[in-house]
Amino acid sequence: MAVLLLMAKHGSGYVPPPATGLVFGDVPADHWAGRFIEALVAEGISSGCGPAMYCPGNPITRAEMAVFLLMAEHGLGYVPPASTGLVFGDVPIDHWAGDFIEQLAAEGIASGCAPSLYCPDGIVTRAEMAVFLSATFGLELNR
Repeated sequence: MAVLLLMAKHGSGYVPPPATGLVFGDVPADHWAGRFIEALVAEGISSGCGPAMYCPGNPITRAEMAVFLLMAEHGLGYVPPASTGLVFGDVPIDHWAGDFIEQLAAEGIASGCAPSLYCPDGIVTRAEMAVFLSATFGLELNR
């Protein structure tokens, strides 16, 4: 995810600085995506999955992806409008990513997984990732 997200944002030739291996205990300097993972942190897109952990082998949920996409699109410090809890039946007003999920819908990046549902705990597939990145960064999908 880190590689795809940053290449969609910066272009296919983007290569971040080498990884230090000091940011996350589970991402050593020689990790295949280490430089991209550390760049996500440097750009304020992700802070990992817990204290000093990134969990690079974990799947990404649709809620997490909403946050990643909008932070990548809008930049460090972005705060979406407050959630109403009225857009998706499965995203209550107090959902941890509700603000981001509703803004993703408002921007036309995601419309949900079914009528009136977002499926925030659903795992993002590669196909969904391609559509999300295309919509967020105005990329053309080859079909």
